[in-house]
Amino acid sequence: MLIAKAVASCPGTNIDFGRLGLRYVGSPYAKRGTSMRLDDWFEGAKIVGPQAKIAVTLTARPAQEQALESLLRGMVEPCRSEPGNLRWDLWKDPAHPGRFVIDELYRDVSAVAEHRETPHFKHYFSVIDSMAERQSYVVVPFIVADVLSANAAVV
Repeated sequence: MLIAKAVASCPGTNIDFGRLGLRYVGSPYAKRGTSMRLDDWFEGAKIVGPQAKIAVTLTARPAQEQALESLLRGMVEPCRSEPGNLRWDLWKDPAHPGRFVIDELYRDVSAVAEHRETPHFKHYFSVIDSMAERQSYVVVPFIVADVLSANAAVV
C-alpha cells in the first residue's frame, strides 16, 4: 500500500489523513481534527477508503405498486445484513404514490460489487424492470457531512 510505504519512508512526519479522504478507526488517535506522526497514526488503525452510496428512484408501473412495495420490503433485512452495508433505507414519496427511493451506503465500491453478487440482489434485478421505471446511481463522497462519529466502529 502506498501509504504504508510513506510511513516507512517518513517516520515522525505529521500529516492530516482526513484531508486524503481516509478514516482511521481503532487507533488511540482516532479523533476528528487530530494530526499525529505517521507511525503513531497506523498503530492499531484500520484504513477505510471512501464510502459508496447507491441512490435509486423507482416509479411503479401501472398496477405494480403493491408488488414493488413487497419486493422492496423483502430487500431490507438481507441488504442491511451484508458485511459491507452501512445503511439501507427505503423512502416513499407521499406526493407520488408508487414512487420509492432507496438510499444505500456501503463501506466502499468493492462492497457495492459484493452486494450485486448476492442472491437477493440478483432476484431484485431480474424482476425490477417489469415492476418499475428505475434510475440508479453509484456515487462516492464529494462534500458530505461526517457519517461516522469519532467513536463509531467499522467492521
